[in-house]
Amino acid sequence: MAYLECLLLVVGLTICSGRVTVGLTIAVEELQVGHCNKHTIFSVLILVVLTICSGRVTGPPQNDRSGKHGTIAFSVGLTSTLHMSYSETIIYDKVFANFGDGYSVDTGEFTAPDTGVYVFHAHAYNSNKDRAMWIELIKNIDSLVSVSGFNSHSTAGNSVIVSLRKGETVAVRARPGQEFTLFGKADQIYTTFSGYRIGEIPYSDPAASLFGR
Repeated sequence: MAYLECLLLVVGLTICSGRVTVGLTIAVEELQVGHCNKHTIFSVLILVVLTICSGRVTGPPQNDRSGKHGTIAFSVGLTSTLHMSYSETIIYDKVFANFGDGYSVDTGEFTAPDTGVYVFHAHAYNSNKDRAMWIELIKNIDSLVSVSGFNSHSTAGNSVIVSLRKGETVAVRARPGQEFTLFGKADQIYTTFSGYRIGEIPYSDPAASLFGR
């Protein structure tokens, strides 16, 4: 293989895959079989430096729930009947999982250990005969999505995907102006709150500008 062809192959592999190691490995293999000369390796090394400086080096594609703190995921539930009043936060007392220690059993809030994209789920069981259940998932102090039930023993749930900065909070509260009762027992847990980190904030995310990215 000619020098130019070999170099173009390396450049193409590096740009398309985003992994400098792929291109470098190919170049080394070509050199070992006598298809490329030492100038090729030198060129690849320069390419590696330029790639690192431009921020193009990436590892294998990832879409996991890990951040700097490792896995970030939690799931909690309500084990006793709870009367809710104006804008009160639900404090879930049963912790099924709390990887990353983001959920607080004292405040009922999840605090993001790392910046990223998160998924949250909230479900509730209405224990009222004549009052509507109405709760909200909130980010800091702003409402994200609502959950409501208008009949006794009705259940409802909702989910949301949202970008969070490290230190921002998500919780479930009673909608302002609402008063109702949520059902809960140790062996009958219907009212739950769960969430987990699914990855980094994409550059194309409109909210990314808020993070200085």
